[in-house]
Amino acid sequence: MIAMIATILYLCMRSLESDSRLAVRACNEEGWAEWSRASLIFLQEVIGEEEGDKVWGSLLTWGASEDGRLGKGLEALDRPACPELSPVPGFEDCRLSCVAVGAHTAVLTSSDRLFLWGSFLPTDDTEDEVDMLLEPQEQALDFVPHRVSCGRFCTAVLSAEGSCFVWGPNEAYQCGLPEDSLVKSLTRLKVPKEEPLVQVEFGEFHGVGLTASGHVLRWGQEQGPDVPLARQALDDPKTRGYLPKSINLNQPSPMLLECRHPVKFVAAGGYHSALVTTCGQLYLWGSNSYGQLGLGLKRDELAFAGQPRPVDVEGALSVGDVSHASPVVAGVSLGGLHSAFLDAQGAVYTFGDNRRGQCGQGEVTQLSAPERLQELPRADGVSCGGFFSFFQVADDLYACGWGKEGCLGFGQLCKKQLRVRRVPPPQRGRWLQLRAGPSHVAAIVADPK
Repeated sequence: MIAMIATILYLCMRSLESDSRLAVRACNEEGWAEWSRASLIFLQEVIGEEEGDKVWGSLLTWGASEDGRLGKGLEALDRPACPELSPVPGFEDCRLSCVAVGAHTAVLTSSDRLFLWGSFLPTDDTEDEVDMLLEPQEQALDFVPHRVSCGRFCTAVLSAEGSCFVWGPNEAYQCGLPEDSLVKSLTRLKVPKEEPLVQVEFGEFHGVGLTASGHVLRWGQEQGPDVPLARQALDDPKTRGYLPKSINLNQPSPMLLECRHPVKFVAAGGYHSALVTTCGQLYLWGSNSYGQLGLGLKRDELAFAGQPRPVDVEGALSVGDVSHASPVVAGVSLGGLHSAFLDAQGAVYTFGDNRRGQCGQGEVTQLSAPERLQELPRADGVSCGGFFSFFQVADDLYACGWGKEGCLGFGQLCKKQLRVRRVPPPQRGRWLQLRAGPSHVAAIVADPK
């Protein structure tokens, strides 16, 4: 009961703090053939009722069809890519509340039903294991679900009371469970002090969580204690210049991350993570292989940051009587190797890997520090996919980056889109929620009945 009250109070506080802007959420998805990427979500704080009218949603998917992740049966599976924005059958008469994507896809309805399709789905019967589903199938739950998040293959479902249930591959402890290398059924995540969780996000091999009290938890690959290497190894002529000064151990179960201020949301990219404090300050940590931490440091200057570091942007803003070293951040999205965030005025900043134009700056130069996206003077949300990005501007979507598998939403395959371009709107309604994966996208669009 205490956990439920704490969760409700936290959600109420967030509702009061929010405006019509879209909030940002993150998770990691299975990527292109060579590796996996992160995918993020921007969603409206309140979905389901608007001006007294019920809002019903159609679920659209497009992009790569491998593993049945589009949920459209054999016809879609036989095609290498489906760039058309077409609905997933079976959800025409459902009210949808949350969608997540990985090597699989998951969706929650407002009637507390969870549907899954694609790869690595849970099962308690090893003799009847399901490797892939081509069409949506309901997953039985013995609790009321609140939110679902997908990683590369792992999945987390938050209950209304703030408990977290996970399953999937766990070889690097990305599920946050120390016992098994493969978790085949829904298993409760053990959280320090049994605090209720309000958000869980996955990276490639790690996870981050946010408690109702504003504390951050992390687990998985390189999320453990920072251990300095011996001086002898660092001074050895054979290894000098090749070894870092310290390494971070893998963390088998959720560990509290030290942070000076309460946190309002977290994000997970391929191998990096972010948090935003209640005063709007952005911190990032993890891999900096392409400058995706936004610290102005290249890989040879900083390859990895084990602890959160603040991100600064030239031209500090002042909100009220409080001066900040960086703009007040309203949302953040982390891709596999690139990142983006919005400030309180809706200005968009992108940085990191830009080899395929995913930062939308009109060129392919790598950005080691945040650079403002001038073509979008004001945005409401951002979602970084594998080699591409989406930006929400009022009721419109804009996309940039790599569309080889039809992920940009233009209805056709394309190569590098170096500048942002408007995505054709859905045939009816408007965009409500979108998750951009590395090779496919899922979105809920409003469909008033």
